[in-house]
Amino acid sequence: MYGDTLRTLIEQALSIRKWSLVKLAEETYINRSVFSNTLRAKDPTPISFSLLEKITLALGYAEDYFFIPYINECFIGGKSNKSRLQPFLIRCGELGRIDCLEQVLERLKNENEKRHLEIIFDVAEHLVRIHRKTEALILHRWIVLADENSQSERMIVSHYRVFAFSIGDDEEQNYQALLKFIPMLSGLPNVIKIEALNTVINLNDILSLNHESLPLAEEKIRLCVELFGTEDNPISNPQTSGYTFSIAPVFYYGHAYLMKQHCLFELGDFKAGLEYSKYYADLSWFPELEDSDRVVVERLGMFARANVFHAKIMLGDFKVLEQLPDFLQENPRETLPFVITVLDAANQYNVDVDNFIQKYNFDIQEYISLKDNTYAVNTSKNRYILFLQKLSTYHYNRGRNEEALQAAIQSWELSKTTNNHSHLRMLASLAVMYNTTPAE
Repeated sequence: MYGDTLRTLIEQALSIRKWSLVKLAEETYINRSVFSNTLRAKDPTPISFSLLEKITLALGYAEDYFFIPYINECFIGGKSNKSRLQPFLIRCGELGRIDCLEQVLERLKNENEKRHLEIIFDVAEHLVRIHRKTEALILHRWIVLADENSQSERMIVSHYRVFAFSIGDDEEQNYQALLKFIPMLSGLPNVIKIEALNTVINLNDILSLNHESLPLAEEKIRLCVELFGTEDNPISNPQTSGYTFSIAPVFYYGHAYLMKQHCLFELGDFKAGLEYSKYYADLSWFPELEDSDRVVVERLGMFARANVFHAKIMLGDFKVLEQLPDFLQENPRETLPFVITVLDAANQYNVDVDNFIQKYNFDIQEYISLKDNTYAVNTSKNRYILFLQKLSTYHYNRGRNEEALQAAIQSWELSKTTNNHSHLRMLASLAVMYNTTPAE
């Protein structure tokens, strides 16, 4: 099939079925003259992609059956044609035909014309919107290489997509990719910038770079307020410059305040951080909420309540522990973060929390299996590592050196799978602590 022309293959299929062009016209509800002009004329008319889809359907083949030979149809006369190329690339991406995408991109590279960049960018962004990440990444990488000297908005968006979609398990590689991308952040259009700030803040959290996230969270708050307003002055129909959010806008709005609060917590300013829960505790006022967004609003409200508990515990209010079992029964996924907080506060204030800690057991593999993306899995691993480190210190402070050492070893083993230098440095300090402990 790969050596045959598209028209030869279609004619062979008609011959096998003993179909005339009249029969094909009847099956596709298209005038017979169209097929005479596209299939049998001396100088045939190019076959549009929509026509190819109807022919394929009528013949009973899989939708992508003719995709490889159709590539030549997109380059009749040696030049690409947007009206055929764009819908074809979109469907290739939607169906996961990476082989077709790569062949087309190779042909376009040989043409070396800038007009292709707009076509490829539009297709790539469509694939982003429908969550075809692998296919979108191929196209955005091509744009970055084909337009490497440009500082256009399109180029910067493509750089962001490549950065975001390439984040993986190796945190040193993630860190290097972050350093390369950060200088481009300011050049993004506001909608994409809000999404990018979300990505960078999340990655900073995984990499223990929360001190660098505070100004980013403040910038994200500013942009969200500029686009959507406040409870007293909400803005309907925000100006998004043609871009759309990949998830509910209310999430980005609430997350901006949540992440500033988180940064303040990480910097040890729990009193200031406590005040930020009120900004995302009830976002039911948010403009143009859809039914599915109500779940996001409820989830953010739960986080606001949880962070009030976190702040109070870290400020030394251990009476809050009496309220936690009911809250954690309703929100079991918040158990590990709260145990970490309780251990952290217990270490700081030298308080015995054995009764609370012994109620909860964790299986790291089961915990990670609940996560559905790289960010969540990496965050879960780092959170579990942090739990083991806090637990190790807690046991050490209680004089339980064997349990302390066991927790430290488990943390060390898990840290090696993430290549997270901050965790490894923390564990090194634990090792010094144990090595200077007098033998019993």
